[in-house]
Amino acid sequence: NEILKQKAAMLEAVFRSGGSMATELAPLGLQFVKSWAPEVGRDSGKTFSGHFEALIASSSSTTCAELGQLQQLFTQRLTAFRRALAESVGDSRDWPALWKGACGLFCPGKGVCPDSLSALQKCVEQSCAQLVKEKLKELKLVLVEPGEQPEEEVDECRRAEQLTEMRSQCQAHISSFDEGLGSFLDDVVQISEIQIPSTVTFAVMEGLELQLATALQALQSSMPRVAPLWPATDLQVPSWKVQRAAINAAIALEVLLAAVDPNCERGSTRLGTALKDASTSGHAALSEKATAITNLLQQHVEEVNCTWARVVVGAGEPIARLGSFWKLADDEVGPACGWGSAKFPAREGEAKSVAVPIQSSAFVFERLTFASQSLASAKLKGSAPAAAALKAALAEYFAAAYEDKPSDLARLKRSGMSHLLQWLFDLNFLHLSLAAAASPGAAALQMLRGLLAQTESIAFSDPVDRVLYQDLLKASVNNHVQETKVLLAPFFTQSPSFVSQAQPGVGRSNSNSKPGLAAPGIAGDENEGFELQTSYTAPLRPVLPRFPLLPVAMNVNARSDLDRLRLEPRAKADIRPQSLMQQAGGLVGGLGGLSSRFRFGKGEDAKDAKAMNV
Repeated sequence: NEILKQKAAMLEAVFRSGGSMATELAPLGLQFVKSWAPEVGRDSGKTFSGHFEALIASSSSTTCAELGQLQQLFTQRLTAFRRALAESVGDSRDWPALWKGACGLFCPGKGVCPDSLSALQKCVEQSCAQLVKEKLKELKLVLVEPGEQPEEEVDECRRAEQLTEMRSQCQAHISSFDEGLGSFLDDVVQISEIQIPSTVTFAVMEGLELQLATALQALQSSMPRVAPLWPATDLQVPSWKVQRAAINAAIALEVLLAAVDPNCERGSTRLGTALKDASTSGHAALSEKATAITNLLQQHVEEVNCTWARVVVGAGEPIARLGSFWKLADDEVGPACGWGSAKFPAREGEAKSVAVPIQSSAFVFERLTFASQSLASAKLKGSAPAAAALKAALAEYFAAAYEDKPSDLARLKRSGMSHLLQWLFDLNFLHLSLAAAASPGAAALQMLRGLLAQTESIAFSDPVDRVLYQDLLKASVNNHVQETKVLLAPFFTQSPSFVSQAQPGVGRSNSNSKPGLAAPGIAGDENEGFELQTSYTAPLRPVLPRFPLLPVAMNVNARSDLDRLRLEPRAKADIRPQSLMQQAGGLVGGLGGLSSRFRFGKGEDAKDAKAMNV
């Protein structure tokens, strides 16, 4: 009462001296603003927001549902107080208009201050966001079991069983995490009966990003360290332990990426639904955070798959060697690589034929088929990222291998076109099959494209060779792609170069009932097109291992001839450069000497001799 009497006496003196009410209410208005606007007040504990925070902290709420109940209770009481306050001043207008007028009267020039309900909602949202971050830290996402020490060498059957176990374990880990996340999100929904505040949703996205980053970092630390295959390094065949760790990481990320995908075959997950809702919420910050999480996953998927692909490419022990190809004589390239022929109809006389490569060399095809088989045996169902990584690793492998090419291609051409034609065929085939590789293989792919352009400029420097072989070689490559696209499907499915190359072209071919191919721009002209013949004699390499099965292998001279037929002679051997087919002919010709060992008499024995085609 004494304080009120002093205030009244002070106001009476002010009014008698000609003062105004606004002048005296201005300091009180500033104090009022400080109490309602915490960013203006110096001591947040004396503001209404500070009081609300203290009330929420004292409530010891441990779930979002409890915070929602607390907010509902405070909202009911504040709404009742507002109603009573509006009735006491005789103002029946809505609360926003009444509050705006009071702010203009008591603190002019300061705008509309946040009311008590807004301050309460903000405090509850901040408390809920902090609680969300703490709860999400309790969820643990484990992609790969730590400390596993699998056996070094196992058979193929056991390897398949281990791969199946890996996928089952990864699916169990992610399902457990998703189940815990679902229970947590069910609690978060109860913070509001209308919509989850964006502050709380953003906290959920931040917590998920932290959990995923921690799990991915642990996954990276469990993977083997594999250097790029290009520039060339000393490659060592990795053990099954190293291969298993790389495959396990690739499978784990594939399962995680499938869980994030809202169109997953196993059904939508709470993790995928949360990311989808954030990206389509219309809130800029939430959309950016969801995009950042997706990009984080894609980045690690590419890194892990590229590591696995390098391990796979380095794990194979090739039979065909590139050095064997360069050691062949010019007339040995066609028979060794299984060439066909292109027949050009002549205006007069018989048709002219030209020998042409119709399939990739053993060195190239062996590596591609091994990689395709490895992708299938790894049981990676979502094969698009894994196939792109395999393309990158293969590009590095071939770029490193082709660095050891003849230094003078022009000199090689002067000795014959066979090596350059087969090499151009291989480079064009790689250009189609390795397109759309993962980004780590971009430099190697660029190197292969440059090598293709360089080889074409040298091989087709003569206009006659260009007209004769350029379109013919492209048609032959396209035909080979059509023949191998089932076996090498992972490399062609996502290849834009294959899609453009595989368009129905002009031309014709009567070989083995295959679709026709001909030089572009001259289709339908029977005198100008060419017919690609793909029937050929089997290459020599598959036949060589069968020679010891023949009786001639018991002959010492035949054995010496067989040693001469090796595609990779010993380094110390001094072998004269001569035709490999002539050597093979000499060996097979030796079979004629066996006829002296088999003598048939007359009569039935003679008939048996005629029936036997030795």
